[in-house]
Amino acid sequence: MKISKIEVSNVLALSRVDIELNSPLLMVLGNNEAGKSSLSDAISMAILGEPSRVKLKKELGQLLHDDSKKGRVTLANGDAVLGEYKLPGGEHQVANLPGVEHLPYLIKTSLFAEKSTDERRSFLFRLTNCRASTDTTVGMLLERKCRPDLVEIIKPLLKGGFPSSSDEAASRAKEAKGAFRQLTGDNWGSKQSEGWKIHIPEAPDMPDVSPEAINKEIKKHAKEQADVENGIAYITKLEGQIEQAATFYTRKDELEEAAGLLQRAQVKLQTDRESLEELENSFKANQTKLAEAQAGVVPVKCPCCDAELTIKGQTLEKFAGLKADTKATSDLALNLTKTRSAIDMMKRTIDNDIAAVTTAQNAANDLEAHIAAGVPDVKEDALRVAQEALAGCRDRAGKLRIRVEAMKQRQELLETAEQTNADAKKHHQDVLAWLEIADALAPDGIPAEILATAIKPVNDSLAILSRLSGWKKVVIGNDMEITAAGRLYGLMSESAKWRIDTLIACAIAQISELRFLVLDRFDVLDIKGRGQLVGLLLELVAMNLMDQAIICGTAKDVWPSMPAEVTQVFIENGTVRGA
Repeated sequence: MKISKIEVSNVLALSRVDIELNSPLLMVLGNNEAGKSSLSDAISMAILGEPSRVKLKKELGQLLHDDSKKGRVTLANGDAVLGEYKLPGGEHQVANLPGVEHLPYLIKTSLFAEKSTDERRSFLFRLTNCRASTDTTVGMLLERKCRPDLVEIIKPLLKGGFPSSSDEAASRAKEAKGAFRQLTGDNWGSKQSEGWKIHIPEAPDMPDVSPEAINKEIKKHAKEQADVENGIAYITKLEGQIEQAATFYTRKDELEEAAGLLQRAQVKLQTDRESLEELENSFKANQTKLAEAQAGVVPVKCPCCDAELTIKGQTLEKFAGLKADTKATSDLALNLTKTRSAIDMMKRTIDNDIAAVTTAQNAANDLEAHIAAGVPDVKEDALRVAQEALAGCRDRAGKLRIRVEAMKQRQELLETAEQTNADAKKHHQDVLAWLEIADALAPDGIPAEILATAIKPVNDSLAILSRLSGWKKVVIGNDMEITAAGRLYGLMSESAKWRIDTLIACAIAQISELRFLVLDRFDVLDIKGRGQLVGLLLELVAMNLMDQAIICGTAKDVWPSMPAEVTQVFIENGTVRGA
């Protein structure tokens, strides 16, 4: 990249600057606050379109020189405008320059060192056009002897980048560790989990847990359980007999007392039945009398003497008057009602008598059977002996049940041990395999190998540049740390950092093929260092590794006796002289 003309008007400390560039090296000199950095910033704005001194568009007016209303910077190569920036509107235009994305590192040389580790790595990949395709990464994984089946699983994720792929592999390893722990009950460890075997404790009392041996114990348990059930039935019977013996005489007395009421109940039943018969006969007689009385209430005249007569059964009587006959009839009706009530009551009494006779008769029958059955002959300690025997049966049955279950569990443990050991081995191998992939995809794994390809041309260039300049050898490590003669960048002095930044920028300019560079504040170097800088740049021009470099620094005046490849300008009062 070459610039043949720089035009600046009313930008920062510059009022009017017109510089014609006919040489590959431009030195911009001047006193402090003369506008050297303003020129560097103006070139940056024209190319990148990003002012470095303000952040907001509304603040662009602050970049105008003094009270100017408009400002502009234009960079041209012949008739072609390479870049232009206008104030205060911020209008920007730039030519389609190959590698323009690398220009910020060539205009602000400390930019690479200011970036994070990941940003440096990404930049070097872009700079060297180094790419790792999915197939390339898969091939590198297989070269590392990573398991092909797991590589196929992780392959689709490689498109998302190394960090996410490595995280996924680590997550899969964690899942495999969880599966190992769930199966074995032990935490996974790379050494202690190697060759893990399930622990099966010794069981001298169960040397044989074959199905035949287990069935034999099951039969023993069934026999003991049957004895338990028979013992329970026998004790229940004994307890009934003991209870029966204890209540025999009490029951006998109760039945004798109840049976002793039979004769009296029978006599009373007979008496009450006779009384009922008398009441029923009386009721019928009075019923007849009432009918006769009711028939004689109406008098008839005697055909002979006209006397009033009443019929009383088979006889005729003189009518005594309606009132006397009505009272006799009412008395008979009342007597019938009372007799009916007495009959009903006597029937209920007879029902009770029948029930009493039945109860007494049943008691007599039960007494006869009770006496015939006699008192059960139960030995005094029979129940205790039976209970002790039952307890023994229960104990043996319980122990046999536990033994059968233990034998079944041991049989299952032995049968599944081989599979458990195989599963544990698989989980262990899965953990190792996934960790291997995670490590391979980690920054210091395959990415580091690929990065080494990207770093090598940069470090090769830095080695040459260090020799040409006579400065300490600068190296970018795989970890993206920058060192000079083995010392970390962050521990360096200001001038040492400036040298390092310059060499890195020269390498970027060379590899990107932009071959352009802007260096500000080169006065941070001592006299010797400044001479080494100019000598380096001229050497790079001679080697066709640099097209153009613009360096700015504080000086009282231009340098004497400079070669034709160097153009010097001196800035003062916002303008330049010597261009």
